[in-house]
Amino acid sequence: MNSDEALAIVEKALAEEPLSKLQASVFRYAWEEQPYQEIAKELGYEVGYLKQTGSQLWQVLSRAFGEKVSKSNVQLVLKRKAREFVDSHSSQPKSSIQNPQCDWGNSPDVSIFYGRNVELATLEQWIIGDRCRWIGLFGMGGIGKTCLAVKLAHEIHSHFDYIIWRSLRNAPPILDLLADLIQFLSQQHETDLPNTLDGCILRLLHYLRAHRCLLIFDNGETVMRSPKSDDYNQLLKCIAQTLHQSTLILTSREKPSPIAVEEGELLPVRSLQLSGLNESAIKKIFHTKGDFTASHPEWKLLIDHYAGNPLALKIVAAGIQIFFDSSISNFLELLPQGTILFKDIRNLLASQINHLPELEQHILYWLAINREPVTLSELKTDIIPQIALGELLDAIAALERKCLIDKVAPTFIENGRFTLQPVVMEYVTDRLIHQFCEEITHKNLHCFNSHALVKVTTKDYVRETQKRLILQPITDKLISNSSQAKLETKFQKILCELRETQQTTGYAGGNILNILCYLQINLSGWDFSQISICQAYLCRSNLQQVNFTSANFAKSVFTDTFSQVLSVAFSPDGKLLATGDVNHEIHVWQVADGKILTSCKVDAGWLWCVAFSPNGRWLASGANCTVNLWDVQTGECIKSFPGYTDRVFSVAFSPDGHFLASGSEDRLVRVWDVKTGELLHTFAGHTDEVRSVAFAPQHYAHSRQGMLLASGSFDGTVRVWNLNTGELQIVEHQQKVWCVAFSPDGRIIASGSSDRTIKLWDIRTRTNIKTLTGHSQQIRTVAFSRDGQTLASGSDDQSVRLWNYHTGEVLRVLKGHTSWISAVVFSPNTYLLASSSEDRSVRLWDSRTNFCLKTLQGHSNGVWCVAFSPDGTQLASGTQDRLIRFWDTTTGKQLTSLQGHTGWIWSVAFHPDGNILASGSEDRTIRLWDTQTRQHLATLKGHADAVFAVIFSPDGKTLFSGSLDGTIKIWNIPQASQQTWQGHRGGVWSIALSLDGTLLASGSQDQTIKLWDIKTGCCIKTLSGHTSWIRACAISRDRQYLVSGSADGVIKVWQIETGQCIQTLQAHQGPVLSIVFEPSGENFATCGTDATIKLWQWHPACTTLKTLHGHSKWVRFLAYNSDGLLASCSQDETIKLWNFKGDRNVSHKTLQVPRPYEGMNITNVQGLTSATITTLKMLGAVDSNTTIKSID
Repeated sequence: MNSDEALAIVEKALAEEPLSKLQASVFRYAWEEQPYQEIAKELGYEVGYLKQTGSQLWQVLSRAFGEKVSKSNVQLVLKRKAREFVDSHSSQPKSSIQNPQCDWGNSPDVSIFYGRNVELATLEQWIIGDRCRWIGLFGMGGIGKTCLAVKLAHEIHSHFDYIIWRSLRNAPPILDLLADLIQFLSQQHETDLPNTLDGCILRLLHYLRAHRCLLIFDNGETVMRSPKSDDYNQLLKCIAQTLHQSTLILTSREKPSPIAVEEGELLPVRSLQLSGLNESAIKKIFHTKGDFTASHPEWKLLIDHYAGNPLALKIVAAGIQIFFDSSISNFLELLPQGTILFKDIRNLLASQINHLPELEQHILYWLAINREPVTLSELKTDIIPQIALGELLDAIAALERKCLIDKVAPTFIENGRFTLQPVVMEYVTDRLIHQFCEEITHKNLHCFNSHALVKVTTKDYVRETQKRLILQPITDKLISNSSQAKLETKFQKILCELRETQQTTGYAGGNILNILCYLQINLSGWDFSQISICQAYLCRSNLQQVNFTSANFAKSVFTDTFSQVLSVAFSPDGKLLATGDVNHEIHVWQVADGKILTSCKVDAGWLWCVAFSPNGRWLASGANCTVNLWDVQTGECIKSFPGYTDRVFSVAFSPDGHFLASGSEDRLVRVWDVKTGELLHTFAGHTDEVRSVAFAPQHYAHSRQGMLLASGSFDGTVRVWNLNTGELQIVEHQQKVWCVAFSPDGRIIASGSSDRTIKLWDIRTRTNIKTLTGHSQQIRTVAFSRDGQTLASGSDDQSVRLWNYHTGEVLRVLKGHTSWISAVVFSPNTYLLASSSEDRSVRLWDSRTNFCLKTLQGHSNGVWCVAFSPDGTQLASGTQDRLIRFWDTTTGKQLTSLQGHTGWIWSVAFHPDGNILASGSEDRTIRLWDTQTRQHLATLKGHADAVFAVIFSPDGKTLFSGSLDGTIKIWNIPQASQQTWQGHRGGVWSIALSLDGTLLASGSQDQTIKLWDIKTGCCIKTLSGHTSWIRACAISRDRQYLVSGSADGVIKVWQIETGQCIQTLQAHQGPVLSIVFEPSGENFATCGTDATIKLWQWHPACTTLKTLHGHSKWVRFLAYNSDGLLASCSQDETIKLWNFKGDRNVSHKTLQVPRPYEGMNITNVQGLTSATITTLKMLGAVDSNTTIKSID
């Protein structure tokens, strides 16, 4: 009897006083003999509280059963009650036969028998109490049908005149079996038996009526598969339908089809499906073989993995003894690598599956591929070629009768689903792997074309399991049996044969692609034209120059075009997910299928924040100097809120939807009336940028204290503003505060900080009630679950953590992202958790587990910086993908690339000799590279934040760097030493060096430019006047003037000697990102977020000479070579080389950073939506005509 069965008896006895949810949980663990300390750990309650709950539980049970029940005797009491229940419901008085005639044949010894108390009681009731004449015991091989039947027979033998046990394992001729039975029941008196089946069956029935007989037929599945199965079915049917006083017990892995219509709960024909044994019984079985060491969770994992199958676990126990020194823990370490499946279990299953019809074998394969329970409709969709539903139902019914598949009970949400028990799953998977490898080796495709290696449209964690347990073993086996080169040749031949046969359906093409992509083979030049491509996972795969002309795609997944996602938000009903990214785009996704509902483009740049209105109709977003309100359905901007001069990092709606709050780089918190667009409040007080705002929840927001709004800032404080009174409270972290969130009850504020802690603040007392530690880097985002039980946090350590914030315990650590986490958010009405990251992905997690359900994968590879080699023949670039690329400026071809940085590359600079390249990165390091050998020379560490600028001194002995940490560092290359200059109160975005190397200028977020004397290291002047952070500066060649550009689009011209601003111009419609003087020194160029480049004449006064158009997104950086060739790089993933021939003649060459699908031919492809086709083209795909048939 397991805990569920015992609980069912309890609930029946307590019909008028049902157990609470906690009492039921305590009962389950107590039944498994777990101490209260372990129960407390599992359930998350205090030990003392659980003991009190347990005491109340035993008192309730004692009253119900009329005797003392305690934790120590509950099993004895319940098992006895179950037996008494059977006795009390017997319809016939028990009679005892002193000396029954028994023929046990070769039945097994059951002197050692554990568990099955409920089954024994049930069967005894059916046979003795209800006088059933036909009973079937069904279950998979090794589940214990035989032992149960023998044990039952021994326990009830005194109720029968005759007991006979026969194995049908060797499928004896039915007349021989009947003769054997009749002779035994007649005590060998009948020797002249009928020679017909009907005659023998009638004689047998005669004895079954005359005497109380118990017949046990074991291994019935054998005769179900024999050519004489109809004869056996006739015998079984006659025994079931004919009135007599005897009982036949049949054990089998499958149910005879004629019996299904005869059985019923109130009929004399019944069947019992056996499941696995419970932990207590399995432990006893193990202990008969020796002493095994394991904790309770390890026992549970082992038993669950083998579905409590006693035979399988007996075999496993022997293996653990021999190979793992009786340590279950050591054995379990191998389970994630692919579970050990011992030979005896394999033989057991092979003998059963080898006899299956082809369709039934295919269904087993699909259930093994799916890994999780699937519905009939899902299974029907998988199978190629398609089959009728009736045919599928018949095959499923047959497999159920053979006990090879499990049916998961239907729920309110979904219909019944089917799967395999773990041991069967492993065997079928191994069989499938072998089959695939054989077919590929001999180029005889059958299963390889009718089954998918992976299902790309399934849950992420399922697909990863498919890769690990199916795709990887197949790939490893193929490579070990041959070589990668030979395997490629074989696949190319298979593709040619598939093309020749012109198959329009099948999984072979997709399977080949999945294997090649898994092996990371260079697919350039491969020909998949006219091939059916089904279930191909092509995210993060380079398919450059691959030919897919006239290919037929189905259920395949590609990379999308969105960039690094900075913010995510669920709609109030949880059906939609909004994302804001670095590509200036908002996407609204349907959570159910991951498809984009609508997209919005923002000219103002990076989308730092998005938030749904409480009614779900509107979406608010914050970017550079902009807050917009969007219609969710149409994607139209319906309102803008003006007045911002810097980046807006956070927006939040009030619970009633009337107000919209924002936090921005200008250190202000603003509150707007959503309907009128009126600015209601401007809260000043923070001394650094405001990174996060959050309203208190509805029921708390309108309390007597008034509506509350929290804000977190880089000044290290959390402030709580009262919208009614303007009062505030202040609490502090040791470092920058990135995020704030209210608990659902409004009593607690959580804040995440650069100090790697999450602090929980009591809103009423303004005290820190708990500090959560565990992240190894700064925490950018926190969110509470709707039920208030869980807090999620995301960090630069690339992990998401789920906390029981009441106790401070870490519940789960979710890993999968490969860069810092920008945002986390819980779905309002489900268990889903969304996280976004700099790795260009959004992940949807099951917050109850560690499983990632879906990944939305984007691609963006903006070029952040460029630099010419001293001779002007090469160009170096740094990009979002962390690579440095070298380009030939004459041909425009990429020469090579360097890899080593772990973050975006913000700046590159050549040594004056051209033999060294320096690169500064988001990863806070500077790397030095040999430009001839392309080898990494050194890594310079010391900055505490991103390195935005690097410059070599004219003599090449010194390298200067500016960082977001607010410092400038001077690196002595020969001596490998460094100095640090400090003075700015914000990050340093740009530095510029005079031509003679004596003066350095630095532009900062603190809205100032500082001039530094190189020899003394002293700041000799501070230039003030800008009203926004400074992104660019440049010193004229004669060292007389400096030009600076700021985030408000303004450029200023300064006289260095006096420090006076002599001219101010509105240069761009967004931030100025780069300024550079041309080699002659007569003119300079600027670029900005408005995607333009402007050429300026600055003597006698600054005037625009020319505006260059060509880039489609922010122009990030500019550089001239000595011949006056201008290079520009952009977030649109291109570099343009501008050649000026005279005043009006401008030509340019475009260098395209390779995209994942560059040159991929999709001419005449079928099966793709128009949106997918558009995306593929944006990522480099081409077609030779303009008409591609989409499935829209």
